[in-house]
Amino acid sequence: YLFRAWEKAETYEFFWEKLEDWKSVLKWNFTTFPEVPSENTRSDCHAWSSSPLYEFIASVLGIRPAEPGFGKILIKPNPFGIKKASGKAPAGDNLVHVCFELDQQDRFSLEISSEKPTTAIIELPGTSKKQEIRIGRKRVKLSTTLKI
Repeated sequence: YLFRAWEKAETYEFFWEKLEDWKSVLKWNFTTFPEVPSENTRSDCHAWSSSPLYEFIASVLGIRPAEPGFGKILIKPNPFGIKKASGKAPAGDNLVHVCFELDQQDRFSLEISSEKPTTAIIELPGTSKKQEIRIGRKRVKLSTTLKI
């Protein structure tokens, strides 16, 4: 619930600080996140240990279904707290690639593509305006200037 609250309050940059909790267990050679971050923990396999993966795909890259089964794909990236990110994620029977960068002049650039042609609804950061576009293997580039 904490991540959703940060997302709704547009203070998602706190996610990157919280991610340090997950990174901290690497020094103990853990491959999953324990219930209590401690070297001597007995329980080191909780389902929520994978939540950073979901957050990166759904909230940082902003890849979510806009319709059931990803009939349409919502792409609403969240650059707050970082300058660039990229990744690929499954979207139904498709694979979507999102790459964004925020330059020193607060110019936000977004590139998106998908393995199969589909419809994407794009919502760039700093605006509530939504664009519906067709995407496919050829990368689509969009940009805006953020008011930070």
